[in-house]
Amino acid sequence: MTLDQVIATTGNALWVSPLSFLEASVPGSGGFIDTPNQRLGIQHILAINTPEELAQVPIEGCTGNCPAAPAELPRTLLGDVATVVEDHQPLIGDDISTEDPGLMLVIEKFPEVNTLAVTEDLESTLADLQSGLPGVKMDTTIYRPATFIESALDNLATLLLLGGLLLVVLLGAFLFDWRVAMISAVAIPLSLVAAGFVLYLRGTTFNAIILAGIVVAIGAIVDDAIVDIDHIVRRLRQHRQEGGGRSTAAVILEASLEVRSAIVYATLIVLLVALPIFFYVDFEILGNMNSAFFWELTLSYALALLASMVVALTVTPVLAGLLLSNRSIERRESPIVRSLGRRYEGFLARIAFRPTWAYALVGIGLVAALAILPFVDRAAGQSLLPAFKERDLLIHWRGAPGTSLPEMDRITTGVSAELRALPGVRNVGAHVGRAITSGQATGINAGEVWISIDGGADYDETLASIEEVVGGYPGLEREVLTYSQDQLRSVQADDDIVVRVYGQDLDTLRSKAEEVHGVLMGIDGLDGERIALQAQEPQLEIEVDPVAAQQHNLKPGDVRRAAATLVTGIEVGNLFEEQKVFEVMVVGVPETRQSLTSVQNVL
Repeated sequence: MTLDQVIATTGNALWVSPLSFLEASVPGSGGFIDTPNQRLGIQHILAINTPEELAQVPIEGCTGNCPAAPAELPRTLLGDVATVVEDHQPLIGDDISTEDPGLMLVIEKFPEVNTLAVTEDLESTLADLQSGLPGVKMDTTIYRPATFIESALDNLATLLLLGGLLLVVLLGAFLFDWRVAMISAVAIPLSLVAAGFVLYLRGTTFNAIILAGIVVAIGAIVDDAIVDIDHIVRRLRQHRQEGGGRSTAAVILEASLEVRSAIVYATLIVLLVALPIFFYVDFEILGNMNSAFFWELTLSYALALLASMVVALTVTPVLAGLLLSNRSIERRESPIVRSLGRRYEGFLARIAFRPTWAYALVGIGLVAALAILPFVDRAAGQSLLPAFKERDLLIHWRGAPGTSLPEMDRITTGVSAELRALPGVRNVGAHVGRAITSGQATGINAGEVWISIDGGADYDETLASIEEVVGGYPGLEREVLTYSQDQLRSVQADDDIVVRVYGQDLDTLRSKAEEVHGVLMGIDGLDGERIALQAQEPQLEIEVDPVAAQQHNLKPGDVRRAAATLVTGIEVGNLFEEQKVFEVMVVGVPETRQSLTSVQNVL
């Protein structure tokens, strides 16, 4: 019995279209007939729907040389020479979430889509599906970035409330007048709301980068809110003491214009300094990734400054007119301001009469800035973004090239069990390799471990325990990242100059790479030159001996096709059941492809 006979028999048993049996698996048209009043199309219905039915197909071309068939069967069947079963394709990845069999469904969203909204919709949909999947348990708590966002929003709301109360207390303590403090307390959040509204009109989502830009601008916003009303109060007090006849509105307008002329120029100068960032953000000192985020940070900072200036020019004078027109604004200086003022005057007097000390301080600052400049340049590849204490961690896990899937499963199962047993770890999931239809190109020697830290656990202590466990597996490349770090890493641009050496002989490539490396080392300005060599993987080589093959009446192509079919498999057709399509493969039994010896002994 030959392998070609098995392939031909299996394929032809499923053949229902005018194509060859290796391609013919789609039920095609059988033509038509015309009756006196109708044209009827002819459709061939596949008669084989199960492995058991396929096993009953007789072998084609089987003559007297065939193996002895059972007495009740006139011919040898497929089931006599092959095992016909339902099975899965060779795995290129595995899920290692729990001890029970399971599947991991990884869902990715578009960058500009709201994470909370997507998570809510997904969990609602999965809850609806649960009723139709009895006996199937769904766990959506592994690596859920929305949890960090929800926690951050709760913390932000609490901090804003506490910050607002603290702001009111400090304004009252320094300004020592509840009306003046109220005007500043209204102007500051109004400036922030105005900046956020402009960002909303631009379609910008509120994220950590935008928040950082607004936080940087808070100092200038507070200064605008206090300086304006302080100058207005001073002018009103002076006008009333002198007994002037002008109206309060006129005095407020004049005072606002006086202080605004200087503040407007200062704001424009600050924006002018930041202007190059909007046109050229690929600064070497920042790096491509950092500069891209720096653009968003600068934009939010600039909008916050402009919004603060507009509020100071419009809202602050109006509130001053409403609250201070008919009110007594006698001088009531805060004890805190009085104490700080005396100390400042004493310090300023010493500096003013001895300018040498001031020049010396400026010189020391300049020398210190020049001294740290090389270190800043050396850190150009590092991220300038803050590291958040996100409780969803991702471990990139990579073994040596050529590591088998069972070995990666064994190692990943072990580390997952250790991580799951750590105090503070809420859930652990992992996958090795990739899914069949995944767009992520990776080998079976790579995997990812997904970890969720409990909200009540000590973050730093738990993270240290996780890194200790992961570091206990030598010989594996691993990297522990948060969700944000992983997302940033995927879009990070590389500024390195890469010189590629092409060829077919690996030893020659290595020697030529060493020569190129030696030449490049002589170039000034290069740092961190290294050679990245391709990793060698073990591989089986099958070479046909033409003389020996001819003695057995075999062509070299016959040997290659037979070996490839038995080891890898060949698709000979499809089975159709309702709306599902099942590939029909001819492949050797597992015993023929589990070791080097078994492949050598393939007939």
